[in-house]
Amino acid sequence: VAYVRKRGIRSNVGFIAERQKMLDGLVAEVNRRALPFVLWGVSHHLLPYISILGKVDTLVAVDGSPSKVDRYIPSTNLKVKPIDMLRSLSHGYVAVTAPRFRDEIVGELTRMFGSTRVDEALSEDLGFTVFECSSPVAG
Repeated sequence: VAYVRKRGIRSNVGFIAERQKMLDGLVAEVNRRALPFVLWGVSHHLLPYISILGKVDTLVAVDGSPSKVDRYIPSTNLKVKPIDMLRSLSHGYVAVTAPRFRDEIVGELTRMFGSTRVDEALSEDLGFTVFECSSPVAG
């Protein structure tokens, strides 16, 4: 049995307002940086955030599950693409929204891009790990 700490109504309202502020800040920062923002892993973990993340100018969703590819995230016009589409990106952000598969996804990002680093600020605001990924410059 899991123990869930109950919050008073006042506490819940404060938490929700603070969370909303953090997510609005994330959207503003991602749009300011003007790089693609990819959500890797379309699951129930993502649904509470999708209405806010839908405000990101260059939002993309990818998933490795054939049953999710070419479908839309509920209540959005965001079509899920196969992970191979990431190969067309030279620089961008990837949020790992499938915590169960995080290690596999990090390995795949490293293989695809060569250079990945955790963006601590975006990760903290979103609540999922966000990686800045860039491909090696062709020389």
